[in-house]
Amino acid sequence: MAISLAVVEDIDDIRNGLKDYFSIQKSIDSVDVFANMEDILARLHNGYKPDVILSDIGLPGINGIDGIKLISALTPETDVIM
Repeated sequence: MAISLAVVEDIDDIRNGLKDYFSIQKSIDSVDVFANMEDILARLHNGYKPDVILSDIGLPGINGIDGIKLISALTPETDVIM
């Protein structure tokens, strides 16, 4: 069973590298990337529900630790990896 993955990372090279890597994994169906927590939270408010979110901790604006609380409130079934 393939999963959907979202990556939240503010550094372009790291974010794009993670997208490239995860996009070729057979166990991952789709990869969406976000440069900050605010962007993924906006998508989650509109019904977006990835299976797993891989998030940086040190993000500008809402950091990963504060973001995990907001993510859990919006989509408790989504697993978050920091």
